[in-house]
Amino acid sequence: MKNLSTANLKKHAAAIHCSGELSLVERKLSNILLLNAYDDLLIKDAHTIPTKHLLSMLGWGDSNNADGLKTTLKGLMSTIVEFNLMGDGGEVWQAMTLLSSATLADGECRYSYAKDLAVKFYKPEIFAVINIGVQKQFKSNYALTLYENCVRFINVGSTGWWDLSTFRKLMGANSSTYNEFKRLSSFVIKFAIKEINELSDIRLSVEYKKENRKVVALRFLVASSYQHELIESDTETIKSGDVYAELREMELFKRLRMHGIGERLALSWMIEEPDLAAKAVNYTEDLDNKGLIKGKTAGYIRRLIETRAQLDESDYEQKKIAKSSEQEQLQRQKKQQEISKKHLTDYQTFMFQQALKNLLPEQMQELKDRFLLSDEGKHLTQIVFDISKGKFTDKVTQLTFLPWLKKAITPKHNQNNFEIWLNKKV
Repeated sequence: MKNLSTANLKKHAAAIHCSGELSLVERKLSNILLLNAYDDLLIKDAHTIPTKHLLSMLGWGDSNNADGLKTTLKGLMSTIVEFNLMGDGGEVWQAMTLLSSATLADGECRYSYAKDLAVKFYKPEIFAVINIGVQKQFKSNYALTLYENCVRFINVGSTGWWDLSTFRKLMGANSSTYNEFKRLSSFVIKFAIKEINELSDIRLSVEYKKENRKVVALRFLVASSYQHELIESDTETIKSGDVYAELREMELFKRLRMHGIGERLALSWMIEEPDLAAKAVNYTEDLDNKGLIKGKTAGYIRRLIETRAQLDESDYEQKKIAKSSEQEQLQRQKKQQEISKKHLTDYQTFMFQQALKNLLPEQMQELKDRFLLSDEGKHLTQIVFDISKGKFTDKVTQLTFLPWLKKAITPKHNQNNFEIWLNKKV
């Protein structure tokens, strides 16, 4: 048997593109099974792999998580593959399930593909080479999904433009959470880029296309890991931790932590499965309030999410939503007001700095004289002024001078110019 942990998988681009709705474990399992079967795809109807080997490659170590493996296999059997979402290769449209059958027995996993799918997988017109060892390192489904969709463009250097609706379908980011581009950018795009650049053999950065100040498409620049210094990436934003800070302020994160869920796991669920995580917490709390959970609620929540349980809205959730909706709306309004105020302050500072930069020495000298005649400056005694630096040598005097100067030279607010500046910043 080939060493799957160090092997590369040649995977059809259409299968990569269409399978965004797979969970992280389902996507990893799909790649492992395909690599294991690849050499015999056209000559065998069924393929086998030791169950323990499969669990190890999924990162489940020595565990005997039969229920989790069954759930994951059923997920692959219910996933529809469309050829071809991106239009690569010009194939006629086809649809089929990703896995036709699966059996767990006698320490082995036996599985099969539809014949048409096996042919496409074995002789893909356009393909990506995926390192199975690299994929094992990924902790985020969005990161692995984006990695698969970008790695084949490494020799081209760019994925080309994807419109937002196509990108969301590729990534499986269909939750209403991501209807707002700000959240899609923070919790999907930047989060995935960060993990790919930290863990994989490629480096990514992203560019956006806008129409009427609205992002309508994006593309990713792709390079080998040793070329990452050649890519201009938004590293400050990615490394700033702002994404995690915002998540930690959300009610769902606090509730997960209250139940004893680890911080990293809670953040991962909030990004990958926000709707399911919320329902799992609500469902668990509803049962716990009725005295129906004997063990720890954290284990119950985790089991619901990992098995991707189908959960209906509970009475607890309905009461919670009714009680907190007004408060949440007020909090959102307050937060938006704070953000708007900060943007305006940043803009005013920017305009002041631009005006200051354009001042001539004689203009600065005139402003200094005006300041010393003003109410703020006429009582000051330390008036040594360094014209080359445009500042008073005495710190107290300078601290009094700066606010006066800002008010004196900052242009009058122009809403149109402010919106143009804000659009470029965002």
